[in-house]
Amino acid sequence: MKGFSRSSGWRAGAVVLPLVGTLACATLLGWRPTQGCPVVPVSSAELPEHATLRARMRIRSGDAEVGLEVVARAQSGELVVVGLAPYGPRLFTVHQREREYDVETVGSSARLRVLAHWVMDALHRAYWIGPASSDPEGASQPRFVWAGERVLESEHDGQRRRVFLRAGSDSAAPGVTIDYSRPPASGRAVIHNRWCGYEAVVAILDEQTERGRQEHLHDLDDLDD
Repeated sequence: MKGFSRSSGWRAGAVVLPLVGTLACATLLGWRPTQGCPVVPVSSAELPEHATLRARMRIRSGDAEVGLEVVARAQSGELVVVGLAPYGPRLFTVHQREREYDVETVGSSARLRVLAHWVMDALHRAYWIGPASSDPEGASQPRFVWAGERVLESEHDGQRRRVFLRAGSDSAAPGVTIDYSRPPASGRAVIHNRWCGYEAVVAILDEQTERGRQEHLHDLDDLDD
């Protein structure tokens, strides 16, 4: 399993906390987990030890939009993901062990619980599921199957795209489409998920794997000498 995506700077438009309440109404309150939503997550035991990720996200559903910052850390077989409002208050905390996770929200908010599910879906689909293996028949598109979903990756004019389709479905329309920014090192992804009913923009602000952590500690040791 590869480390978290590479870092980049990103400036999000200001979205005030009350929008969490308005991202809503029928869309969020009527949402229920269904096939393909949220996605079956990558086991926390398969994520790189001490890997961390910090990202800004915009999530839209219908005419409403919310912005937040997300901090994730994998340690000792557990993945912890925290969602923060633009000005710092914690919105939710997710604790994942293996493939199961629990969501804690401020005030036991049903809307924030849905938002947490969508954040987990977006991060796993865009950054943690994979990597794709090459098609055994030598097709130009890498492909693999994840939890009953066919995942196809392609690149055109330097633009990388990942799509998720229902395995065995007659529909050619993907349930999820993810477009990655160019160059890939920028860490930005745009996600359209019609199975869950949301669109998201994710921009990685910082990431670190165990190797990067050890190099950072070594640099600090050098400064002390």
